[in-house]
Amino acid sequence: MQLSDNSRKGRRFTLVELLVVIAILSILAGLLLPTLRAAIESAHQMECMNNFRQMHVAMTLYADGNRDYLPQVSTGYSLGGHWWTFADLLLPYIAPEAKLYGSYQGYIWQGSPFVCRSNLANYPTSTQYGIAFTCLATTGGWTEAYNHGGVTYSTNAKYYPKRLGAIRNASGTALATDSLPDSGGGSTGWRLATTASSEGGAYWYGNLISPCHKGGMNWLFADQHVTLRKYAPTNTTDGTAEFNQDWKLQK
Repeated sequence: MQLSDNSRKGRRFTLVELLVVIAILSILAGLLLPTLRAAIESAHQMECMNNFRQMHVAMTLYADGNRDYLPQVSTGYSLGGHWWTFADLLLPYIAPEAKLYGSYQGYIWQGSPFVCRSNLANYPTSTQYGIAFTCLATTGGWTEAYNHGGVTYSTNAKYYPKRLGAIRNASGTALATDSLPDSGGGSTGWRLATTASSEGGAYWYGNLISPCHKGGMNWLFADQHVTLRKYAPTNTTDGTAEFNQDWKLQK
């Protein structure tokens, strides 16, 4: 018995069957992709938390060699178009062989413990100057507050860090949180999270904080613990605010 040509070539998919298969694959992809994205974000959030802990270790080592002072948020020193910040001061304690390149070279240090990958994903083209860090210091937590310790106006606080050992209630005092990407002082200002003050009643969080982790931010506290908190800014000065003016947690 001889086989027909169609039998020898094997059965082919019809167009309808092919479309059914494509539809099934599309449905499966639609079901799996959100789970995959959530898993990736969870990994980025944990990595960000670990980076903050590593950053605190570097801050402690820096304070040990600098009369217990935390690093300046900004030094006011510029070299090759790059404004030196806390990232430059802490880097030798984390990666002695590395360096932060000039901000005007558009360089992104991919292995930086000061950079959160969720922020890079959310704001990939936020600055033309490159990215040095994606975290924000607190005025009154990391630095002296307005009208204290030589700070005559809020933006000047970046030059006046606190002594680490002088921070009371370390477990409740926030030092830093997630922020929009920064080139190292060259593109997005003075990089401080301010509280309401007699100088201008600024919002507690400022406009640079970034709720990049499912609507929340990682917060680094003075005792080294890191926690995720939902984005809940307020400019009230009473006990209803999340933090008081010294960035001590109230609720």
